[in-house]
Amino acid sequence: MIVLLAHHLFETYKSTDFTKFVSTIIVNMEKAKLLAKEVILQWADKQIDDKLEQHFLFSADNNNKLRDNAAQAVQFLKKRDQEEEEEESGQEEDDEAEEEGEEEDGEEEEGEEEEEDKDE
Repeated sequence: MIVLLAHHLFETYKSTDFTKFVSTIIVNMEKAKLLAKEVILQWADKQIDDKLEQHFLFSADNNNKLRDNAAQAVQFLKKRDQEEEEEESGQEEDDEAEEEGEEEDGEEEEGEEEEEDKDE
């Protein structure tokens, strides 16, 4: 998908400058689940270039141009990832605190029941 995008933006439609739209296109492709976030991040880190090079439409120049212009999208995805991880870790801490609170409440209730039995 990345190779096709680069080919279309920089070969098929040479007369139009799409560089300012690359980040928006990449983010929207990820939102629409046309490109996985992991693939985008691996591509940005040049981890999958050897696989892309095998495609008959691959052009190193176009790939690098696309990557350079997608820098904002990559930063956005990484930042969003970090925020999601922080939220998840915060939720886990909240869940643990709630569980501890419930356990303490349960112990208090048991103690109250024992006191009521003694009163009788």
